[in-house]
Amino acid sequence: MTAPTDQGLFEEARLRTIARELAMSILEPATIFKMHGVTETEWQRISAMPQFVAMMKEELSIWNSTMSMRERVDVKTLSMIENALPQMYRYLHDDKFSDTAKVNLFIALQKGVGIGMKELTSNGNPGEKIQITINMGQDKQLTIEHTPQVIEHGEDGDGEGR
Repeated sequence: MTAPTDQGLFEEARLRTIARELAMSILEPATIFKMHGVTETEWQRISAMPQFVAMMKEELSIWNSTMSMRERVDVKTLSMIENALPQMYRYLHDDKFSDTAKVNLFIALQKGVGIGMKELTSNGNPGEKIQITINMGQDKQLTIEHTPQVIEHGEDGDGEGR
């Protein structure tokens, strides 16, 4: 038995990628073929290969499984957002679009890519501490801090544990 060559591994990885993208059905097949430099003649040869047919079946099974549901939703949502970006760009630079709407759109775009978002884990667990600061003018502030307490309830709801 001979070991696979680097070229053979590259070709297998390339075929797997093409099969995955076709199974995802996000882009048109012609776009996928162009991205990977696959000609019509090559596609005819590839699509007849038993190895590729098996890869397609596997990728379709993986992509359509319930375990991939979150990934499918994420990929499709990101694809929709990507397709809408040119229009969003036009809105942000359109004088007829209100400044409030532009700010809201800009904030939504930032949230979509995580810009300006603080991770909860860096400041502890959510609900660990509550702090409210009220600015009262002239360098006066009222700060109220509270640490929530966990109240355990018994099975009968009387607050008494067993």
